[in-house]
Amino acid sequence: MTRNGSTAEQVAEAYFPDVPYHLEHKCDGCLYNEYCMKWSAEEDDLSLLPYLTVGDKSALHAAGIRTTRDLATLKEPVPGEKERLLPAPGRTQQVRRISATRGVGARLDELVHRARLFRRSQRDDIEALTYIPSKGYGTLPYSAPGHNANLVRVYLDAQHDYLNDRIYMLGALVVACEDGAPVRRRSIVRLADGPPETNERERDLFESWINETVSAIVGSPPRTKTANGARRSTSSSTIRLSSAACWRGSGGTWTPSSAPRRSTTSSPSSPRSTHPSPPSSTRRSAS
Repeated sequence: MTRNGSTAEQVAEAYFPDVPYHLEHKCDGCLYNEYCMKWSAEEDDLSLLPYLTVGDKSALHAAGIRTTRDLATLKEPVPGEKERLLPAPGRTQQVRRISATRGVGARLDELVHRARLFRRSQRDDIEALTYIPSKGYGTLPYSAPGHNANLVRVYLDAQHDYLNDRIYMLGALVVACEDGAPVRRRSIVRLADGPPETNERERDLFESWINETVSAIVGSPPRTKTANGARRSTSSSTIRLSSAACWRGSGGTWTPSSAPRRSTTSSPSSPRSTHPSPPSSTRRSAS
């Protein structure tokens, strides 16, 4: 580590843009991730693209692709066939070189689509699809008039404090559908009152977040604490909770009698079902 010409010395003396790095999950607990994230945003680094590996990034760098804009403009959609991409004018040789590179070559069109979608999100005047073609079937349920028509999607997020090894922030995005189309959306974000140094503070964070998230799902106002610590609903709607929240089968969704129910005055976008109870051998999972 300390000898002349060591790896540490070479890294310390190198020009920063030439030092290889890649943003990934291990960066979450790094004290210096703020610097790398800021650098990536300012320099339009390829690390900003989801599902791009460090190997993909190295191969693209070797071919002269260093930014998301470089990658997004490498190919262009064919008029009338937006999923199909062809090399941009003057970049045919570059495309051929990358396409012949092991690993990244087979994913080149996918990465170009991701880059175009990202640049579109940054308000670039560039044509981009709202989905990634040829990625197979997803595991998330879809909603259509004839399938899961009143589906409620819940997207979760949690932030971890690595110093205290506790959760300090929880978030959820609840999207309710009616007849296969999104009609109601609500975001829930809860932050701990301070550093989550105790079990009680982390527990209070989870309780308040779960209460409001479940309330958003069933379309009722969240419950609040009374002066004596008891919980009550902020309206006449009653929310009943159960660990056996739901069961999803191939034919639809079954909700047991002890699971959260919406009142007759709640939003019509809440899920409905007429499917019978599953057999006793069916495994039930907590929502």
